[in-house]
Amino acid sequence: MADNGERNMLFDIRGRRKRVIQVVYAGLALLMALSLITVVGPGLPELGGGGSAGNPGDVFDDQIERLERKLRQNPNDEAALAQLTRARFSAGNAQLERDEATGQVTAIPEDAIDDFNEAGEAWERYLKADPEKPSASAAQLASQALLYAAATGSAAQFEDNIKAAAAAQAVYAEAEPSQSSYLELTRLRYYAGDNAGAKEAARIAEQEAPEAQRSTIAQLVAQHRKAGAQVQKQLKAASEFQPGAGGEQALQNPLGGLSGGGTGSSTGAPAP
Repeated sequence: MADNGERNMLFDIRGRRKRVIQVVYAGLALLMALSLITVVGPGLPELGGGGSAGNPGDVFDDQIERLERKLRQNPNDEAALAQLTRARFSAGNAQLERDEATGQVTAIPEDAIDDFNEAGEAWERYLKADPEKPSASAAQLASQALLYAAATGSAAQFEDNIKAAAAAQAVYAEAEPSQSSYLELTRLRYYAGDNAGAKEAARIAEQEAPEAQRSTIAQLVAQHRKAGAQVQKQLKAASEFQPGAGGEQALQNPLGGLSGGGTGSSTGAPAP
């Protein structure tokens, strides 16, 4: 996706892009803690760990190269596109830096961001191939990859990626209906500014939940609605930002500062 320049950047990184983007805001930490689960796809090695001396994502290189060769011969190979989505997500996920004690994501290497973006692109190609029954597991991983991509890009990229993440999550939720899958869909739709869609997903999440948990679901939905409103406010500020107009805050990621409490930066840097 085209970048509209520094005026629309949500991460204010002056000059050449840093290799590692530090996650210094509580909102993304909460985002990942609540939604990201490690899924091992068919034929994929266990994720995380990173015991090799090189890039932990390199373990997926051979598989990715093999799939891309296959797709050069048949660009609409649905199975290969779904597998590429999983492999690209897995490569990115393996590179995330986490706090050993809490498991919280503390940094997202640039190479991981590239893999997450590639996972999102593979998923879009997969959808264009018009599969009769889209892969639920690929949809779930695509949603998470697009979420990471949204959190580390420009304003325009954020909007495109968060909408795509919500759409992928909808595919997963419809295939695997549960209170958690629809609650995640609720949140992503609020972040994307789709309030009507979020309300419908919230209704289903409550319906799927045991009666004893429905008040908790309602509380979480209220938090997501508030967070989504803040995201949209940040996006509006970013679109209106003019250099020299005192609007530096508009350059910050809209997911910043959305913590519901109990999370915080583990980098020691000040939150935006």
